[in-house]
Amino acid sequence: MDIYELSRGSIASSTRAGSNSYPHRVSRFQSHARRLSDLSWSSHHDNLLVCCSELDSLVNFWDIRQPTKPCQSLDLAFGAGQAKFSPHHDSLLMTSHGCDLRLWDYRVGRDVREWQSQ
Repeated sequence: MDIYELSRGSIASSTRAGSNSYPHRVSRFQSHARRLSDLSWSSHHDNLLVCCSELDSLVNFWDIRQPTKPCQSLDLAFGAGQAKFSPHHDSLLMTSHGCDLRLWDYRVGRDVREWQSQ
């Protein structure tokens, strides 16, 4: 995965020959061995993102300043289709697994609540 910093007007000006305003890559890392299902930026920590894949059992947390390995991982029993940080609490994460939802405190690496469809 590549992370780029975009500035205002960079897309329009990037088509001009000789322009120095192309978006520049901030970070590059291998997030999962298979296709990503979702990616979410933390609204509380500028350099933290989470990504997941329905095709493996990992939810990986990345500090984009140190892209060599995830800063934390949750190893689940099955893949997650979505992973979203809570906009209201700095350590809560919601994941979806088919028809089930799980709320995680990622600081301790365990789920605090689970909802299953009936």
